[in-house]
Amino acid sequence: MDLNNPHANFVAQNMSDLAIAKEVLQAFVPPAMANAMDWNTLKLEKDSFVTEELKELYLDMLFSCKLKEGEKIQFYFLFEHKSHPDYGAPDQLLRYLSQIHTSQKEKVPVIPVLFYHGRENWNIKSSYKENFNIPEDSFIQNYVLNFQYILISLNSALLDKLQVSIRTKAFLKILTIWELDIKKLEQYLQEIAPLFFVDDGIEFLYTLFRYIYGTSNIQPEEAKKVVKRIAAGKEEIAMTTAELLIKQGKAEGKAEGRAQGRIEGRIEGEKKAKLETARRMKAKGYSVEDILSLTGLAKNDLKENGLL
Repeated sequence: MDLNNPHANFVAQNMSDLAIAKEVLQAFVPPAMANAMDWNTLKLEKDSFVTEELKELYLDMLFSCKLKEGEKIQFYFLFEHKSHPDYGAPDQLLRYLSQIHTSQKEKVPVIPVLFYHGRENWNIKSSYKENFNIPEDSFIQNYVLNFQYILISLNSALLDKLQVSIRTKAFLKILTIWELDIKKLEQYLQEIAPLFFVDDGIEFLYTLFRYIYGTSNIQPEEAKKVVKRIAAGKEEIAMTTAELLIKQGKAEGKAEGRAQGRIEGRIEGEKKAKLETARRMKAKGYSVEDILSLTGLAKNDLKENGLL
C-alpha cells in the first residue's frame, strides 16, 4: 500500500510487527476484551478492503484473532489511524465495515479500532447512532444502524504509566512529541538508547529516522552527532537512513535551502495525490461533498483542476 502520509506510514510499519501490535491492543482495548483474547492467534491479514480510489488516503490494517475460552470464535480488528480530529471518521469506518462484510461468504465480527495521536482532543462520538440525535426512549432507536469503535488516544502522561516493551513505548512516544527539534530528539533518544544495541531495535530505528526526516527539519548530520553522543559507534544509522531516503526520492540533496524545499515538495506531492484520487472518485460517481470530506481538498482546488 502506498501512503503519502509519513505519520500513517510509520504507524503501519510498526503495527505490522505483531509483537508491537499485541502490546498496543492489549494495553488499550477494554480490560474484559483483553482478558478474553487468545493473543497468540493474532494475525495481520493480507487482504485489503479499501477501494483503489481511497488507498492513497487511508491506512487499512486488518487483524484477525480468536477468543481463548469456549468456542473458538474468530473476529477481526479493523485498525485505522488519525493524526488530527476527523469528523468523517465514523462514516469512513462504516464504509470499511460495509466493504468487509459484503465481501465475506461467512460473516465474521469486525471490531473497529481508531488510533489517534493528534494535538487536539478527540471529541468525536464513538457510537455511530449518536450522530442521529434521536431521543434515547424513541422506538426509532431499534431501527438505527449502530456500531462503536475503540479509541486509542495517545498522550505523554498516559504513556508514562504504560507497561509495554521499550520498543513499543518508543514507537508510541515519538508520536506524542510535537515540533520535534534537536534538543527534544536527544532527550527522546536517551530514553530509548538500549534499542541501538539489539537487532529488533536497529530495525525500529531505521523506520524512526525515516519518520523524523519526513516530519521535521532535523538534518541527518545533526542527528548523527546526537546519536554519537548517546550510542557511540551507531551514528551511521542516522546517515544510512538519510541515504535510503535520498535514493527513494523522499529527501532532497544537501543544497542550501533543502529543508524548506523538502517541506514544499512533500505538500505539493500530497496535493497531487489527493487530486488524482478526487478524479477517480468523481469517475466512480462520488458526490462533491464526499470527495471534499474524504480528500480534505477545498472547492477551489476542484475548480482550479477542472473537477467542478
